[in-house]
Amino acid sequence: MLHSITSTLPNFATVEFKPGMNFIVAVGAAQRNGKGTANSVGKSSVFFLVDFLLGGKVGAKDFNSDKFQDESFTLSATLAGRDVSITRAACGKERNSVLVIGDLHGWPGLTEAQIDQAKEGVRLTVKVWRMILGKVLFDL
Repeated sequence: MLHSITSTLPNFATVEFKPGMNFIVAVGAAQRNGKGTANSVGKSSVFFLVDFLLGGKVGAKDFNSDKFQDESFTLSATLAGRDVSITRAACGKERNSVLVIGDLHGWPGLTEAQIDQAKEGVRLTVKVWRMILGKVLFDL
């Protein structure tokens, strides 16, 4: 279950998920953007960020702006029965890894040292993170 998405960006509004089915709608968007439509308010960005934080690939143009330098996004979730926090940098070489904090005992592909370190935070390459999620979520 997804719990929230946060960011170090100062103007990022935290996205909170409730138990059960969640709908992403643009409430009051007509007043905010002045166009009378719900375009460009961030609905698709939520899906992009979930994909990104769960190890999705990023194109060269994604986060291609100076405002994303030194910024990151964090997903709080319960995955395979474990509460975890996943943080990924928006750009730079840190974008190729995730920082995972939580109880990862029993998760595949991790050393005992990494599992112990995960309580404080363990950095994993995106490739390893995708492999772990594939195994714990879908038994791939």
